[in-house]
Parts: sequence; C-alpha cells; structure tokens
Amino acid sequence: MKGDECLRIELTPDEYNAFIAGKLIPYDPDSERIIFSARYYEEVVEIEADESDMDALRDCIAADVNHEKNRKREKYMWSAFLNISDALDGSFDRKVIHLASA
Repeated sequence: MKGDECLRIELTPDEYNAFIAGKLIPYDPDSERIIFSARYYEEVVEIEADESDMDALRDCIAADVNHEKNRKREKYMWSAFLNISDALDGSFDRKVIHLASA
C-alpha cells in the first residue's frame, strides 16, 4: 500500500528454513515473494516488504503455526511470527531494522 513503511527483518537461518520446510499451507503470492526473495548473510536471513505485505505474511504464518504438527518447526515459525509482530507494532530490537518510507 502506498505510504506504508518498508520493513527489513532479520531472521535466524532456522526461522527462515521453517518457512520452506515441510508442507506449506498456501500463502498468498506477495507473502511467497517475501519468503523466496530473502537475502542470506553469514548468520542472518533478511526479509523485506512494506507494512501491509508484512502484515499479510504474519497472518499466513499464524495460520501455518496453528496447523503445524512438528514442534521444532512450530517453535521457529512462532519465533519468526514474533519478530514480524515486533516490527509491525513498532518495537525496536536488534532483529528489526526500520527503513525510511519508500
């Protein structure tokens, strides 16, 4: 959505791998774009999107977590959900980098 702040969020490799491991529930195309356009660095994986797309991804993750039977994947998905929620709710921590509006 025009005027949304662009968010860049750092995830651990385990959190990111949880997105692509196992059986994914259907995510919307924008959420899949965020997941599969991630950038890998040495010890972090960075995802980037505007607030409205990141909010949609968070909703997909919530649905995924609620249906996940693998406890390990559920734990990492929940952690990614919390990181994204922190960014969207304005919490500033070491895993969230807010960029200037696009």
